[in-house]
Amino acid sequence: MNMNVLKNSIAILCIGAMISASSLRAQVGKYGDDEMTCKTNISLYTESFKQWKATDYQNAEMIQHIVAPWRYCIQNCPMSREGLYLDGIAIMKYFANVEKDATLKEKYIDTIAMLFDMRAEYFPMSKGKSQIGNIMWRKAAELFVVAPERIETIYEAAKKSIDIDEADANENAVIYFFSATIGMTAANKAEKVLIVENYDRLSVIIEGKIKKYLAAEDQKMLEKWYGIRTQIEQQFEPFASCEDLISIFQPKFDQNPNDLETLKKITSTLDKNKCTDSDLFLHATQNLYKLEPTIEAAYLMAKIYIRNTEYEKAHQSLIDVIEMNNENESEDNLQLEADAELLLSQVCLHQNKLSSGREHARNSLKFRPNDGRPLMLIGDLYAASSNVCDEDEIAKKAVFWAAVDKYSEAKRIDPSIADECDKKISLYRQYFPTSERAFFHDYTDGMSYRVGCWINENTTVRTIK
Repeated sequence: MNMNVLKNSIAILCIGAMISASSLRAQVGKYGDDEMTCKTNISLYTESFKQWKATDYQNAEMIQHIVAPWRYCIQNCPMSREGLYLDGIAIMKYFANVEKDATLKEKYIDTIAMLFDMRAEYFPMSKGKSQIGNIMWRKAAELFVVAPERIETIYEAAKKSIDIDEADANENAVIYFFSATIGMTAANKAEKVLIVENYDRLSVIIEGKIKKYLAAEDQKMLEKWYGIRTQIEQQFEPFASCEDLISIFQPKFDQNPNDLETLKKITSTLDKNKCTDSDLFLHATQNLYKLEPTIEAAYLMAKIYIRNTEYEKAHQSLIDVIEMNNENESEDNLQLEADAELLLSQVCLHQNKLSSGREHARNSLKFRPNDGRPLMLIGDLYAASSNVCDEDEIAKKAVFWAAVDKYSEAKRIDPSIADECDKKISLYRQYFPTSERAFFHDYTDGMSYRVGCWINENTTVRTIK
């Protein structure tokens, strides 16, 4: 058969097979109406396919021995073996790659897409569980290569994978779904708000995976999902500036300033991305609190009060958060209480309520023992005590020893804040006493020292050489 005639025949007949696929499902038996003929054609095409595969899918002449029996199986016994679809995709990719005619090339790509759909229809299960989500992200991945311009089809396939598997989503599904999301906005097929929404959705999945593998102490999987989180964050970063987020959400707020779901989305997104100084955050938070004075809304209102330096109001609002959580404890609320305790500690620093600030920082640390921020804040509280704890020259300097101790401990348990802690350590070391002044008071480097005042902690004498 002439190769051009063969290729046209493949495209036309394969597409016809896909269109009529649903009706074939009703056939009795995996081998269709003629078991012997189906098995014969399976044997013929698979043997030729193995030989073609050995040439790295390059030998054009071998295709002629593969296509006819493969096409028979697709049309007459599509439930006979799952390999029909994997092999068929390889065949169609070959023809799509070598085809010069644009119309015919599109038909091959159509067939590739439909082969994935047929596989999902006829072989939805694998090892006792659904594999449709897995098939769909693979469809998205393949189309990204052979037809990246079909971004809507790619997006729908990747989205279907996430919709089906959600918390159990494959790491590749997460990556392709977010890439397709960005592709949709780049092609003006969706608004930029879709990027924010899908980023939030994937963040929940990713953090769930990290939590799961932390509990299982599975370092290999942890490293994989940490890497995926970094990749998604890097893709999101160009759209995550406060200016961009406000430009995305301001029109939605202006259109309906009292829509509860819109307000929740605006406030949570702006808060997460540290855009709380914006007027949009202010107005959206106020409206949200009026409509639904929940624990989350009370926490966000505290941030508004802090922004306006209304520390007494912020203090009371955060106390409300803690008390509301005690009435209705949940995992999410416990994390919010940890945030509230930490923020309350910062408020106490502004109010010069240093001892209370340490108490709230310690409370936050109880919820998240690997979070170094509470310890870093305690260091700030100690450093702020130099004008309070001034019984003598050394006592006034000792608070900086205690502060540096906390910064060192904070970065040890939480490497993510190491740079910030190092800057604070460098800053406050310059306030250590000189060796001469310490010696004058009978102290030398390495001696134990009890910091008094409200701190009451043991530390070690250190001097500026």
